[in-house]
Amino acid sequence: MNLEGQNITVVGLARAGLAAARFVAEKGAHLTVTDVKPEEKLPGVREKLSGFQVRYFLGTHPPEAFKDAKAVIVSPGVPLSTPPLPELAAKGVRVVGDVEFA
Repeated sequence: MNLEGQNITVVGLARAGLAAARFVAEKGAHLTVTDVKPEEKLPGVREKLSGFQVRYFLGTHPPEAFKDAKAVIVSPGVPLSTPPLPELAAKGVRVVGDVEFA
């Protein structure tokens, strides 16, 4: 998959999620990241993605975090049953774990 210019959302910003986010950003994707943890529980997350244009949704998974997403990459600690992931998959959005995406 050519990621240049694609809208990609990464769900979960622990180590694997941050690695996936950096990877897709380096490939030229339009990156959105989301985590149910608030920013104060994700120390250094913005610094780890500095230098990239990123839309952040921290403390929630709002619908706008997934708007126009070509693919959603889900960190290992996030169940694929987490709303709205099943609904997105049913609509044809590619929802995959980080290993499957790689």
